[in-house]
Amino acid sequence: MKTSLSHTIGIWAATGLLCGTIGVAFAEKPDDDDKEGEADVDVPLREAPALVQATLRKRLGAKTPGTLEVEKKKGVQFWEAEFKQDGAKQSLKLDAIGTIVELEKEVTISSIPEKVRRAVVGRYPNAKIKSAEEVHINDTKEVTFFEIEVKDADRTVELKVQPNGVVVD
Repeated sequence: MKTSLSHTIGIWAATGLLCGTIGVAFAEKPDDDDKEGEADVDVPLREAPALVQATLRKRLGAKTPGTLEVEKKKGVQFWEAEFKQDGAKQSLKLDAIGTIVELEKEVTISSIPEKVRRAVVGRYPNAKIKSAEEVHINDTKEVTFFEIEVKDADRTVELKVQPNGVVVD
């Protein structure tokens, strides 16, 4: 039987979607989006979809954690692996087909760019920066934004600030 290239690509795409769907169904946990205050669920690595496991093992090798945090956002399930690399806490968030959708890396407060620091002080002049992380969306090399945790007299707030100093709401 002769098949066209577009037909073959369509079959591969459908197979990939089906595998992702099966993986989501396999490790499905209650939808936390609808239940306020409910925590994400920790699951053994072996319960994650095979593509998630493969990506983590390829990326982290021996540092691949034995458990993952499963979270749902707007009905989509993600797997998050926390680990230490180069002395810094990091986490990788993956979708059901093993694509890295986010990398978070702990950074020192002194390494925060001046534009980011000024943006934080502009919003919260009396607050103290407690922690900072670089966030890379879709596993890019460039920092997409910084997550900055600040504490003032009566509350703790997390800000997302782009490297150019723009606060993301």
